Amino acid sequence: MGTMNLGVSHYIFMSNYNQLKDGLEFFDSKPGSKLWHIKNRDKMQQFKMEIMRLFHNYLASVKSLVEHTRIIIREVHGNNRFSKECDLKIRELFDNSALSRFVQDFRNYILHKGIPLMYAQEKAKESIRFESTNSLILDLSSLKSWAGWKAKSKEYLDNAKEDINLYDITISYGSLVNDFYTWFSRRQEELFKEQFDQTQKLKDEYNKIVKKYMLSDEEIEAIEKR
Repeated sequence: MGTMNLGVSHYIFMSNYNQLKDGLEFFDSKPGSKLWHIKNRDKMQQFKMEIMRLFHNYLASVKSLVEHTRIIIREVHGNNRFSKECDLKIRELFDNSALSRFVQDFRNYILHKGIPLMYAQEKAKESIRFESTNSLILDLSSLKSWAGWKAKSKEYLDNAKEDINLYDITISYGSLVNDFYTWFSRRQEELFKEQFDQTQKLKDEYNKIVKKYMLSDEEIEAIEKR
């Protein structure tokens, strides 16, 4: 039951991640560039509000996924060797990562400080003439003004050389989550290989029985005509 609940938490995170990612990628596309037109000023504002809503949902699912992962690993594995191995992996990818701590603490920023200052930026590409990238940017100085950041988050902000690109932190944190769950799934398969193999064997035997006694379409049609 625990791993099923973890799967739900992971699904919620990935759904929020993909929606936010898709929205930011749309903004950096040709259709999205039309939002810059003066006649679309209201649409641009509405779009930025929608992105902030998606970012808020993303941050909420970030915190939930981290906490649910810790709880479920303890419930399923107790204090065994794998549980300790997971703790080390979580510490490596999330607790010791300045980016990860910053993204996780951002939820508290919104709860206690408010909606962050965000602006749209159009920047010329260095390699291609007459083309540009469109990004949504978080103002660094206003983020730094909050006293509630924890040590690793402060480290991330102090090392930032410019305002924070929302797409960059979304993708980077999503990559950390993907790395962890790829590792977690592989280790689960290794630890429970015997049980997985036995389950698959039972499924195969069941499918053979079903196939053996399953009527063809022609046989079903002949019975119906009787």
